[in-house]
Formats: sequence, structure tokens, C-alpha cells
Amino acid sequence: MKIFSQSLVLLSMFSSISSFAATLNYNPASTKQNGIELDVSATETVTGQNKILTNIGEGIRMEPVAGFNAKIYLAQFFAENPNAISRDPKTVAGSLNAAGMKALKITLILGLVTVDKIVAAFSNSLNQNIVTADEQAAFGADRDRFLDAVRAGGGIRKGSNITLFGYVKADGTEEIIFEGTNGNQNVIDSKSPGFVNKIFGIWLGNIDKKDDGLNDLKKLLLTDANLTPQS
Repeated sequence: MKIFSQSLVLLSMFSSISSFAATLNYNPASTKQNGIELDVSATETVTGQNKILTNIGEGIRMEPVAGFNAKIYLAQFFAENPNAISRDPKTVAGSLNAAGMKALKITLILGLVTVDKIVAAFSNSLNQNIVTADEQAAFGADRDRFLDAVRAGGGIRKGSNITLFGYVKADGTEEIIFEGTNGNQNVIDSKSPGFVNKIFGIWLGNIDKKDDGLNDLKKLLLTDANLTPQS
């Protein structure tokens, strides 16, 4: 009984991490990009409502590596209400609330990206979007918990995926699920309004990044995918 009780305590400590069914079930398209299968849509498995999220757009993240402009990953952006998404990079952030549930699927093209590099890249982008001292203070704890979840997801190898899913619960709590390549679903809940949009702001925020590759990717994620399902 003592061993069983200790196990329950340990389980409760890690209750924000699970490794059950995938966060999203994808409906593959008939086309590929850079050899990677694209998806027409995705069905969420989190809420029990099986909401369908439509592919808004996809694109390749480019970044200078050893003096060359290298392909890092392919990103696909999905939303519950695709018609609510502004396709203008300057106004898209203001339309994210109306988009409902949102997801981003990232498939690595480069050979290997360590978890430290992933965390550093996400942290840098988040800090660019949160520009005032008051915003930094209000968002700091949520940002740190999100980055902890990213770290728990592990590094990624060529061809492997990570998934980011965000939505607002009926009670107003905002939830991000980060699913790493190890299959763990790392859940971050927040009572702070706009938490989900701040995380998706890594790719879709209003602030122009000092990074041409990320700015170009943002435009691609807002370009109609026009995909057809596999026959």
C-alpha cells in the first residue's frame, strides 16, 4: 500500500504530461512539399468534440547555416474557423481569437535540432513579441512553463514532428498542448487572456522579426493551401 500511495503522489506531480492518443488526427493531402506529406485538415482529440481544423497554409522555415540558407522545417497552420483568419501579416494577430482552435505542425527537414536550440529560438521570438516591461512581468511565468513543456518534448530529428495546439475552454482558461517527438502531451493552462495567441505569435505575431526567414514563413502560413485529400 505504501508503494502504491507513493506512485499516486508521483503521478499527481506529473499530471500535466500524458502520452495517450495523438493530439490531432490528420487527413493527408494528395501532394507533398519537399518530400513531406501535407495535410488537408486535422481533427482534434482533446475536447471530445472532434472539431475539424482546416489547413490555412504551409511553408518552409529558412535560416542561415554555415554560410548557406538552409531549409530547417516545414510548418503547417490549422484553424477551426479558417474564414476568420486575416491573410495580411500585419493584422493576422488580431484575428486569432475568432479563428477558434488553432494548431501548428512542424516537420524537421534538417538533420537534427537539439532541444536547447528549440527552446532558445522560441524564447527569443516570444521576447520579441512581448515588448513592454508590464507585458513581460505578466507573461513571464506562462512563458517559462511553456518553454519547460518544449524542453520536455525533446529534440527533433529529420522527418519527425512536433505539434502545438491551442484553444480556450468554456470557463475561459486558455490551454496550450505541446506534443513532442517523444509522444508526450505537455499541457499548459493559463488564466491570462491572450495566452494562446502569444504562443502562436512566435510565428504569427504583429512584431516584424529581425529574421527574414521567419517573416517569409509567416506570409506562407497565411497563403491558401488549396489542398485536395488523397483519393
